[in-house]
Amino acid sequence: MVDFDYEFFKEIILVLIPVIIGAMTARIVTNRWQIRNEKSKIKRKILEEFTDSIKKCGELLNVLYLNIGEKYYLTNYVLNENDEVNVTPILNFPKEEDEPPSHYFSSDIKKLKDDLYATASGLSTCLSSLRLYYRNEDLEREFKNLNAFVFAEYKLIIQLIHSKNEQEFIDNNKEFYKWNLIFMNKVEIFEKRLIDEKIHKLII
Repeated sequence: MVDFDYEFFKEIILVLIPVIIGAMTARIVTNRWQIRNEKSKIKRKILEEFTDSIKKCGELLNVLYLNIGEKYYLTNYVLNENDEVNVTPILNFPKEEDEPPSHYFSSDIKKLKDDLYATASGLSTCLSSLRLYYRNEDLEREFKNLNAFVFAEYKLIIQLIHSKNEQEFIDNNKEFYKWNLIFMNKVEIFEKRLIDEKIHKLII
C-alpha cells in the first residue's frame, strides 16, 4: 500500500490556487473590459445617430436662417473712443416693388422641407436605440421634445420669410432667435446626457 504524501499534495494545492485565482481574475477583467468597450461603441453609435438626426436638423435650419440674415441685414462697423469695433446690424427689408422674401427663398424653403423629412429614418433609428439601450423614459421624452422643436422652428422660418413689413420681420426674427437659443442649449444638454447616462442592454 502506497502512503499518501500529504505534504506533496499541499504543495500542489498551494501552487494551483494562485494559478486558478489568476485565471479567474483575468477572465473577470477581460469580461469587464469587453463590456466597457461594447458600451463605448454603443454610445458612439447613438451619438452619431443623434448627430445625423436632431443635430443635422438644427444645422439645416441655422444655415437658412443665416442666409436670410445675410440677405436682409447690413452690418455697420463703428470704431468707438476706446478703439473697439462696435458691430450694428441694419435691416434692409425689401420695398414693395422689390421681390418679397417669400419669393426669394421659396426654393430654399422647399429644399429645407425635403431635407428635414429626409432625416425621418435617422430620427426613428435614434429613438429606437434610446429605447433599446437606455430604457429611460425621460430621455425618450426629451428626444421627442427636441424633434417637436425642429418642426416648430421650421414653421417660424416660414413665418419669418412671409413677413409683410420691417417690424413684422424684426418681431419674427426675434421669435426664431429665441426658440433657436433654447433648442441649441437643449441639444447640448441632451448630448451630454447621452454620454453620462448608463446603458443597460448589451449583447456580449
